[in-house]
Amino acid sequence: MACGHLAGRCFVRPFLTTTCFALLGSLSFAQVPLLEGHTVQVNNRIQVSPTTFQSFSRTVVVGPGVEITGFGLNGYMEIDLSDREIVVTATASHGMLYGELLGFVDVDQTIDDFVLIERSASWPGFNPDAALWLYPDQFTVPLGLAATVTPGSTVHVGVNPLPPGSAIFCVPGEGGVIDCPCLPPYVLPRRPHAPASGCPNSLFRGGARIAGYGRPRWADEDDHLLLVVDGVPDVLTIFLEGDALVPSQPFGDGVTCIGGNLLRFGEQLASAGHARYPRAGDPPIAGVTFPAAGTRRYYQAIYRNARADWCSPPTFNATNGIDVLWQ
Repeated sequence: MACGHLAGRCFVRPFLTTTCFALLGSLSFAQVPLLEGHTVQVNNRIQVSPTTFQSFSRTVVVGPGVEITGFGLNGYMEIDLSDREIVVTATASHGMLYGELLGFVDVDQTIDDFVLIERSASWPGFNPDAALWLYPDQFTVPLGLAATVTPGSTVHVGVNPLPPGSAIFCVPGEGGVIDCPCLPPYVLPRRPHAPASGCPNSLFRGGARIAGYGRPRWADEDDHLLLVVDGVPDVLTIFLEGDALVPSQPFGDGVTCIGGNLLRFGEQLASAGHARYPRAGDPPIAGVTFPAAGTRRYYQAIYRNARADWCSPPTFNATNGIDVLWQ
């Protein structure tokens, strides 16, 4: 793919979705791609020294599996959007007295909240602890901000990887899991394909989906795991953790597959079809569930769905499940 408008070359690599399966009893597990079918807009703004305030921007829209080099006037820069994470690496090839702002925007707002995982830099003006603006649908990396950039200066930012070894399970009707238990006269035709989702609800026929992002660490000060639920009505939603798997069984309008020691946390009202934990001000997941290093925990979200014309008599539903290995 030619990219003549960039100061360098653009390489499109084949999009490979890593999938693995491990059977435990009758349950099927599979890894989930992060960026499949989504688009991220990358904006590069150049700010000349404060005495001139001249600036311009360049925009390119990229998808998963796209690698861009030379995207930046401070030298060599590589942006890699794989199926599992976004990695930004910049190395200055020459000294400059201007900074750059590199922005990433989820243009169709379909990617789960951006989660910062790691950042390191020897680039002047870049503070790894503060110089990054992170929002659910966008994040911005300031590179220098009119500081003197010397040759060899580097920046590395990692965003939104899935937890290592994480997998989805308990998808109704798949891999030995029972199908959705809606009873007549509310039996639905098979829902539209919604990968890794739970049973349909009164608002989202594809069902609600839970996914995990970040690095799960048993020490709560190092824990960066984020659980995100999409496709849920704006109702009471609760996260559920178990330390054992059980045969799939009906759970209201949905299906559950987790058991053992069960812990509920993160109770909240979903908003605009989404729920997440932790939110601003919440303790990390490790600080409320206390997992041990090397152990697996299994998560689903449960939520109210009390419409009289929907799958009566149950008034609640569940997402798929996610398996997390704590490190």
